[in-house]
Amino acid sequence: MVRAHTVTRMATIVLMDELATVAPRTRVRLVARLVSYSHMEAIVAEPDETLPALVLRVDTCMLAEARLGALGSLVNLLGELDADRHGLVLRASIAHVVDELNVVLWRRALLLRRGFLLDAAKGQAQRDTHQDA
Repeated sequence: MVRAHTVTRMATIVLMDELATVAPRTRVRLVARLVSYSHMEAIVAEPDETLPALVLRVDTCMLAEARLGALGSLVNLLGELDADRHGLVLRASIAHVVDELNVVLWRRALLLRRGFLLDAAKGQAQRDTHQDA
């Protein structure tokens, strides 16, 4: 399985099971299922119900409008991953409901994209090595 994180201009796209490998203060983007919500904090879980149930605390204080949908909704979150005395916390700055997203297909596409980018980077490194020789 490819584990190289996909980096966009805005954030590193991560899967819930990869959060432990992400350095603190990294801007991340992830899709998760809303488990609970208050005006200050939310709890989200792994969106693919066939995978182990992982949960993450989300600080929602910086969200301009907390439109996280109903409990059980899929949400696309963007924010800074941090750690405190209770563990990992995502300090979310953007949240969108993505209930229509097919999470199995999304995960598969993300992993394929990572593999493609990894192969492209290896190919470029080989071309650079041959040019320098």
